[in-house]
Amino acid sequence: MTEKVFGKVQDIAVVGMAFRFPAGIDSCKKFWDFMSQGNCAISEIPADRWPTDLYQDPDKNIPGRSKNFCAGVLERIRDFDASFFGISPREAEWLDPQQRILLETVYECMEDAGIRPSLLKGTQCGVYTGVSSLDYGLQAPADLPSISAYTMTGNTFSLASNRIS
Repeated sequence: MTEKVFGKVQDIAVVGMAFRFPAGIDSCKKFWDFMSQGNCAISEIPADRWPTDLYQDPDKNIPGRSKNFCAGVLERIRDFDASFFGISPREAEWLDPQQRILLETVYECMEDAGIRPSLLKGTQCGVYTGVSSLDYGLQAPADLPSISAYTMTGNTFSLASNRIS
């Protein structure tokens, strides 16, 4: 693949991929099969994710209510092998699912590329990430006794790149 960067042509190589999409799509084959069949990954938000019954109302004009709760929902966001990444169970409780999934997919991407993480130690490899929502961290005020030193590190966007590096 060739891309123009600052007016100069640069070659770019994609050497590994990993992702999580709704409907349990976590491999290139599953993604291709799903897309080629014309499927849709939008579904109802499960009740264990969010108390939808508290906010749902068929009348869309009622403030603070929603007519439906559909989204592209990722599966198994609570499944995370914290010890594999050197994270204690106590810290993992407060680790935003975005950081969990980021750790897993970066590792899988490196596996897919055939790159051992240890080979990058001491090199000039950059880690750039984008994290979008702080919903997970906003739960803290609802359960003040559960807040710990890990509440901040597990929910601060700037630490996502650092966890990878």
